[in-house]
Amino acid sequence: MKQQGFITHNQCPACGGSHLGSFLQTKDYFLSKESFSLDRCDQCGLILTNPFPAEQIIGRYYQSDDYFSHPGKKKSMLSSLYKTVRYFNIRRKFKIIKSWRGSGKVLDIGCGSGEFLAYCKENGMEVSGLEPNDEARDYASRLLGKAVLRPDQLVSLPDKSFDVVSMWHVLEHVEDGRMQLKELHRVLKDDGVAVIALPNTASADCVYYREFWAGWDLPRHLYHFNRNAICQLASTQGFHLVKEHGLFWDAFYISMLSSRYQRKKFSFFAGLWQGLKSNVNAFGSKEYSSLVYVFKKT
Repeated sequence: MKQQGFITHNQCPACGGSHLGSFLQTKDYFLSKESFSLDRCDQCGLILTNPFPAEQIIGRYYQSDDYFSHPGKKKSMLSSLYKTVRYFNIRRKFKIIKSWRGSGKVLDIGCGSGEFLAYCKENGMEVSGLEPNDEARDYASRLLGKAVLRPDQLVSLPDKSFDVVSMWHVLEHVEDGRMQLKELHRVLKDDGVAVIALPNTASADCVYYREFWAGWDLPRHLYHFNRNAICQLASTQGFHLVKEHGLFWDAFYISMLSSRYQRKKFSFFAGLWQGLKSNVNAFGSKEYSSLVYVFKKT
C-alpha cells in the first residue's frame, strides 16, 4: 500500500507471514534526522522499515557527499576509514568469489564507483555493472572502460549469461527483493553463484547499539535480514544457501559510526572496542556484523 509517497507492508515479503509486530522506533541519524518505525516478522525474523519511502521520494535520503558508496567530494576521518575498510573488503570479496569461480563473467549490481569490479578485471574476470547513481555510474564507466548500466536495464541482459552475480550491501536497499532475486536467477548460469552481502541483525554490535546501530541506515535500508530471513526470501526464487562468510572489518566501521550516533565520548575508540568485541563474539557464534551469503540455483 502507498500513502503520500510511503509504502506500508502488512505481510512479510520474505516468508509471507501475516503478523508484523512493532520492533523498534529509531531515526535517520545520518542525514534527515526523521523518525522511522521498524516492524519484525514473527515467523522468519525479517525486520522492515515500515512504512518506507517509495522510489519517487527516496532519492532525497541519499543526497549527501558523505554517502560513501559513491565518489564523494568531502574528506573526513570517517570517509578515510571507509576507504581503508573498502580496500581490505575488496580483496576479501574477490577471494570469496575466486573460491567459487576463478575466472568467467561477473555482474555486480549496485557497483558504486566500480573499484571492486576494477579489481576483478585486473585479476582476469570479465566484468559488468549496474548502478543507480548517475555520478557513480559515470565514474565506474570511466574506470572500467565500458558502460555501466542503470538497474532498470537488468531485464535487457541475456538469460544464463553470468558465472557470478554479486550484490554487496545492496539488496537491503531494493524495494522489491523478490523481483530482484528472480532476475538474478534468470541471468545466472545454472552452475553459477549469487553472492549477497547484508548487515546482520543478529550480530553483537546490532544487539549492543540497538536504536543507534548504523546498520539500520534508515530509511535507505528498507529491509533488515538475519540468516533465516534471507534464506526464506532466496528460496522463493529458486536459490539455496551453500556457504557463508563474515566481513571482519565491517564491525569496526559500523561500531564507530554507531558510537558517534550515540554521542559517546571518544566515539572513535569506543567504536573500535565494540567492533573488536563483536568480532570476538562472532568467532564462536558466526554472527558477524555483515554476512556474505553464497547461493546456488536449486
